[in-house]
Amino acid sequence: MCLIFFSEKDESLANLLSLQAATAIESAWLIHEWRSTVNTMKLLTDLSYDVIQTDTVSEAAQVIAEAARKLAQASAAGIVLYTPQKEIRAALEINSAGMRTSDTLPMAFIEQTLTTGESITVSIGKSSAQTYLPIQTPLRKYGVLWMDIPEITREIASQSQTLQTLANQAAIALERVLLLIDSRQKAQEIKAAYKELEITYDQTLIALMSALDARDRETEGHSERVGKAAYLLGTKFNLSEAQRDSLQRGSLLHDIGKIGVSDTILNKAGKLTDEEWEIMRQHPTIGRDIIKDIPFLQDAIPVVYAHHERWNGSGYPLGLRGTEIPLEARIFAVADIFDALTSARPYRDSISDQEALAYLQEQAGILVDPDVVAAFERLVNAQKIRGATIPINRKIR
Repeated sequence: MCLIFFSEKDESLANLLSLQAATAIESAWLIHEWRSTVNTMKLLTDLSYDVIQTDTVSEAAQVIAEAARKLAQASAAGIVLYTPQKEIRAALEINSAGMRTSDTLPMAFIEQTLTTGESITVSIGKSSAQTYLPIQTPLRKYGVLWMDIPEITREIASQSQTLQTLANQAAIALERVLLLIDSRQKAQEIKAAYKELEITYDQTLIALMSALDARDRETEGHSERVGKAAYLLGTKFNLSEAQRDSLQRGSLLHDIGKIGVSDTILNKAGKLTDEEWEIMRQHPTIGRDIIKDIPFLQDAIPVVYAHHERWNGSGYPLGLRGTEIPLEARIFAVADIFDALTSARPYRDSISDQEALAYLQEQAGILVDPDVVAAFERLVNAQKIRGATIPINRKIR
């Protein structure tokens, strides 16, 4: 047997090598732990962001379950979320094959976890375990998250704090999501109520104008016909739906100021005297004053107040000319003249559409806006003005 003796120098070298090896192993372990911590922090950060971006509770539940499965390296992860009334709001399970809704839930462990507010780990044979985690905040219990984690080792114990952090993070994100969903729902309810209120307002307008038209027997139905035609003509000038709504309302209300004109003047068979004509010319101003304090009719004022202004400045009440006249009032003027000419009156017969267009062409640049006349002519010739093809404002029926 041959004995080998190490010198003191050899022993020092061996100690140095072992120390360097230990340092390398410790560094490798620390790097692994650091990377694992970074990955965990990224997953938790992404979880909060992804949950908040969801539109439904079911989508949020799916994001949480998938994050838990990845973090725990679980073979499967499931989640049950409850309403404040303890009814199941969402329930699903995710494994390597994908997501499925759970019909058979481990309700005994879920209810125990929800009731106690503490995590539970249950052994499944010798090779795996199920961990149940409460999803809760100090104000509310939202549900339970569970995972099938293979190989029951100390790793499960070391993961428990990280998994509970994930559950806590999910609860905070869920709280925000539910607030956003409730806010969206409330906003939709308010929007629907506002639309319903608009419909009620518009039906009231129609009833009011029907009463006005009945009072001025010569113009019965005129306001509604002009309103529909003006609405359609507004699309040719890129008016938004809201602007076309206001244009139609203004058209319906354009003669509301005649409420302040006596029946004697309105229904006079002969020519008006200068004094009577002066009273009649006040109706745009009266109309403006009637609606100026009604919030939803503010955008209708240009038509009500300026519908008798003329392109050459010969109109009233302000004598505006050209583009000084609001576009809505210029659009209305063309539709108004066309309907007046093509509707019968006690003192004259109606004329054809083409004859009315010929008159408007004559007056283009004099009484009315030439661009509006040209656009209106295209609509008439395309047979878009007459009949059911007119796209009646969806709110004004």
